[in-house]
Amino acid sequence: MYTFVIPDPTQFPSGGNIYNQHLLKALGEQARWLSWEQLQPSIAHTHCLFDTLYLAHLQNATFDLQNHTLIVHHLHSLDLPEPAATTYFLSQEKPILERFGGFLTSSTFTATYLQQRGLDRAFKLVLPPALTIPVEWSPRDSTSLRALVIANLIPRKGIIELLQGLKIAQPDRTRFQLQIVGSMGLDTNYATACQRLVESDVYLRQVVHFAGALSPKEVQESYRNTNVLVSPAFMETFGMAIQEARAFGLPILAYDGGNAGFHVEKEQNGLLFQDHRSLAEQLRDWSVDLPDFQKYLARAERLAQAAPVSNWTTRAQYFLEQMQNYVGNRI
Repeated sequence: MYTFVIPDPTQFPSGGNIYNQHLLKALGEQARWLSWEQLQPSIAHTHCLFDTLYLAHLQNATFDLQNHTLIVHHLHSLDLPEPAATTYFLSQEKPILERFGGFLTSSTFTATYLQQRGLDRAFKLVLPPALTIPVEWSPRDSTSLRALVIANLIPRKGIIELLQGLKIAQPDRTRFQLQIVGSMGLDTNYATACQRLVESDVYLRQVVHFAGALSPKEVQESYRNTNVLVSPAFMETFGMAIQEARAFGLPILAYDGGNAGFHVEKEQNGLLFQDHRSLAEQLRDWSVDLPDFQKYLARAERLAQAAPVSNWTTRAQYFLEQMQNYVGNRI
């Protein structure tokens, strides 16, 4: 049995928690989860998979981490500009990470990030998530832009920068609406700043709507009722919302951070941007040139319909095969 040492996956709706929850469910009796507080000394002698949210705790771990795997959903160094990112990684993260025998990542991007920074000898299992929301097709109106952001309101998701860009670019308000779906309780100061920015501007008040955290069924409805996914995040180690939007046939406008570009076929199902102002200007351009937007929507729908559908059962089987090869008789 594999032991995942992770925060309660139902505690808050982050990409990492959703990933952990679905992988554990697919593994069934082959895995269990414990929080750090529930970890017993005897368990440390079996093979465990630790979430990077516990890096601060792991820094003082007295047991040998070479016998364990680290689940790398995110690292703080990914949020920093250079050279601060490299300095932080080398001084704060690498000393802990290099003590592990293996890493589980959701993308090749993250695995490459680790390898390029000297963690090239450790075992790395790249296990992308399967879809977490069933895809349902329905006719999609394209006579206006109904944009969707799915992101918790925290600084690295780039919400304020997107709103500032929209304040300047001002897509045609008769053809543009933006729904922002995500928890507003993880960083209340940041969420309040986002709301105040919208409330203080006549244009933004008319086009931006905060929906808060939604249930999976409600998120599914959001994908069905909108027609373009906007991803303003500075860094995506995978990009589950982008993956889901692509599967629903939505064109994607994304800030080019981390793994976001993996989901976007340029000038086919979307576009990537180096700054939020340009992203907002593209929304403006589409709002006044609907035929161009409609071409992207049609191409995105064709790509989605032709794509194979992933499932967590297959992901779990691959996990077990690869981990058995790596762990061997240490369970």
